[in-house]
Amino acid sequence: MKSIKFLIADIFNKKLNIHIDKIVKQSDAYTNLVYKVDSGNESFIYKKFEHLNLFENLVLEKMSLPEILVSEHDYRIERFIKHKKVDFKNDCKEIAVALKKFHTTEIKDFINFKCLLLTEINKITNVKISEILENASIKIFNIIKNNQGKNVLCHNDLQPNNILKTNTIIFIDFEYCSIGNNLVDIANLFCETEIDYEKNVYIKGSGYTEEERILFLRKYFNKNDVKCELQKINNLEVVSHFLWFVWSVYIIKSNNNSEFDYKKYSLSRLQYLNNIFTSDEIKILLSYL
Repeated sequence: MKSIKFLIADIFNKKLNIHIDKIVKQSDAYTNLVYKVDSGNESFIYKKFEHLNLFENLVLEKMSLPEILVSEHDYRIERFIKHKKVDFKNDCKEIAVALKKFHTTEIKDFINFKCLLLTEINKITNVKISEILENASIKIFNIIKNNQGKNVLCHNDLQPNNILKTNTIIFIDFEYCSIGNNLVDIANLFCETEIDYEKNVYIKGSGYTEEERILFLRKYFNKNDVKCELQKINNLEVVSHFLWFVWSVYIIKSNNNSEFDYKKYSLSRLQYLNNIFTSDEIKILLSYL
């Protein structure tokens, strides 16, 4: 059986007439298989996925970057974007400006957040676990309803590897995008600032301070008084914990061979869902993980 690297080299040769010098698997890709491919002075990204995400493609069509060179039903080739690692704290204002701009993206006939979340839940084949999560999602949707924001295109996955720093801030990887509450997207970003991806855990209090959150929101909303928005966003952090707990539960059982510790990550998210699940449900979930 041919190795994945041999297959990638063959694809580059046939599709782009490019000879490959080096192929390196990216360890910071948590859902799909991602490889950085070098050829002379040029670099590319090869992404392997289970199936084509039509909604992600709709977003990609709206973005100037990344440049898509080849798009097939189970893989995509992009031109590599030279960038620096984003610093959530030092780049706080710039990220706020970029997110505000992203939220103005106009897109039609797109998946909404409720459908996105239920789709993730339905990926889980264990009937009991899926039932617990689906029942809990009712509470999640009520929390979103009670903390209204603006209905926009949300990224939903602004973890540090999906935010590139060039001369500006660029967002990539749009597979979890949906139409939804902009405050949920901001809440998820705030949660991402508190995740240690070296230890694969969420650490409350390690990310944006309250002052930094206020600074971010003042830049995003272009006003000084953001107390109301901040309170709603704090209330909505549970949505982020629930979404990525569901995601990790599925990944754990899908025989993913990544170095990322999905179980450890899922447990760190679960500890903030005590008001969403009953104690008996938590016991069942823990026994499943």
